[in-house]
Amino acid sequence: MRIMAISDTESTALWDHYNSNKITDTDLILSCGDLNPN
Repeated sequence: MRIMAISDTESTALWDHYNSNKITDTDLILSCGDLNPN
């Protein structure tokens, strides 16, 4: 099982340079903290 855990710090790799091919094998995305909901 592949899990992506995201913390309180927003990363440009997720927003500005998003590539859906990098997460196609991810089974679960767990987001914790105060991330911008948009």
